[in-house]
This record gives sequence, C-alpha cells and structure tokens, in this order.
Amino acid sequence: ADILSAYPKDVQTEARPLLARLEELQKQRVDRLQKLYPLLTAGGDIGRGRRVFFGDKVACYSCHTIGKEGGHVGPDLTSIGSVRSVHDILEAIVFPSASFVPGFESYTVATATDNISGVKGEDTPDSVTIITGPDGSVRVRRRDIQSMTPSIVSVMPEGLDESLTRDEFIDLLAFLRAQKSRETVVAQTQVSHP
Repeated sequence: ADILSAYPKDVQTEARPLLARLEELQKQRVDRLQKLYPLLTAGGDIGRGRRVFFGDKVACYSCHTIGKEGGHVGPDLTSIGSVRSVHDILEAIVFPSASFVPGFESYTVATATDNISGVKGEDTPDSVTIITGPDGSVRVRRRDIQSMTPSIVSVMPEGLDESLTRDEFIDLLAFLRAQKSRETVVAQTQVSHP
C-alpha cells in the first residue's frame, strides 16, 4: 500500500522525492550488509578479535563493557552473542544509528547557547548529564534546557567496519559472537592472560 495515499495531494507531491530517497538509502544499506554477510562465517579468530575489541585502533572497549572491562557509554556486550543474532551484531557495527538499545538512546539537548548530543546519564530534578563520548559528559541545569529531543544519530560512529582490515573485522565479529555469558568472558580472559 502507498503510505502517502491518506495525505492531501500537495503533501504527496512534496513527500514523494523524499520517500524515494529514503527507499534508495535503505536499498544501499541492505546491499552493503549483504556484501558483508560472508564475513560472519569466515572463521575469525576469537583471541585476535578480543585484541581488536580492546585495542586502540577502533577502541570498542572505551564505550562498551565485556565482563568487568570497558566503558559505559554504550550497552554492555558481555552476553551479546546469546541475545542478538549474528545479523543484528553486524548491522549494529555497520549502521549503529539503525536501532538503539533501551537506556542508551541518543538525545540532543538545546540551551540558549549550545546543542549537546549524547546518551542521557544521571537524571536529577535539577539537571541532566549528557554523555558525549568515552571521555566526555556535560551536566545541564534543567532551567537552562530549552528542549531535549531523541536523536536519530548514535554516539557510536558509522563506518567502523571500514576502519578495520577485512581480517580484523572477521576476528571482531567472531569475538562478539562468542560472548555468550560471563563464564565465557572468564574463560577467554584466562586464555588471553595466563
């Protein structure tokens, strides 16, 4: 069914180019993911993937926790391999703004002098803290807030897959897929740090 059919003709005319552009972007997104699907079964090395996750090249650990290690800007990934499908994991890395884990949605806070974007942290009757990244947060007094709206852009940068070599990306996917429980993390830590 045509989603614009319920709207007046002038709205339909104005909206059609935008809708066509959105459909084209979605097609490009699906095509890009389909090209990456073979990497999910390419037999990556979990140990090397762990080094990618906790390394400085893409620094996943600065925002995400696995076990007791890592940051808290994004969701804890300790059990990601048991709660998300391999396709979901791939999409979350390549297109982080496609969906948000509850509690980690991005917001934009507007004040008279600034726009601050990030994940909502401490929320008190007097202020809201916006976590802007691994090393940044801004406390905004409620009386200074003109608006606070959900953002469609994740704090996590898009294109992380393009920052890694093909082998590094395969290894990272293997590592994330292997995160089934805290027991898995303990076993991997014992292997990685004898």
